Amino acid sequence: MNKHTQGPWHNNRADIFQGGKKDRLIAFCGYGATNEIEANARLIAAAPELLEALTNLMKRAASYAEKYAPEGNEPIWAFINDASDILNRVKGE
Repeated sequence: MNKHTQGPWHNNRADIFQGGKKDRLIAFCGYGATNEIEANARLIAAAPELLEALTNLMKRAASYAEKYAPEGNEPIWAFINDASDILNRVKGE
């Protein structure tokens, strides 16, 4: 179902690895150990967990919205649509 390398991912300053194995490089964020490079590596390493959290949050929000805001014009639906657009983009849809 997912086209990306399964998590968890971990970062080692500028490198992102699958699991704890350093033989499966996922991404390289740059040379050196600048704050920006390390911050980018942390963000990328968290991507699988962020994807899962957003998916679960959106499912729960949509469930509540269907029950408590069935008209579809309440502000919560704009947030649900935005999250859905992001998830579709991430999945390449």
